[in-house]
Amino acid sequence: MADDISFDLGKFFRKGGHEGTAKGSGAKVSWTALQKFLPVLLLLIPFLLAGYLRVAWLDLPQVEHWAENSVDNFYRSQIKNQVESQYPNLPPQNK
Repeated sequence: MADDISFDLGKFFRKGGHEGTAKGSGAKVSWTALQKFLPVLLLLIPFLLAGYLRVAWLDLPQVEHWAENSVDNFYRSQIKNQVESQYPNLPPQNK
């Protein structure tokens, strides 16, 4: 299936009517191709940077530990409030 798809990028790197076979014309051809795709590249840079920064937070163990502590503290406080409301005369060491 991959054999059916092919891309010819040569037409983007050719300048005018010649094929770019002259000595030293490779840099000129590359520069014109870069100028052609510069707006697209400049638009891709912020998107890629924003995506990287959003994904970078997914692999931080400190954030994971902080999130676990937040959830644990929430449930502990909920249980403590429920016990205090059901048993108001219970000594503090038994709560």
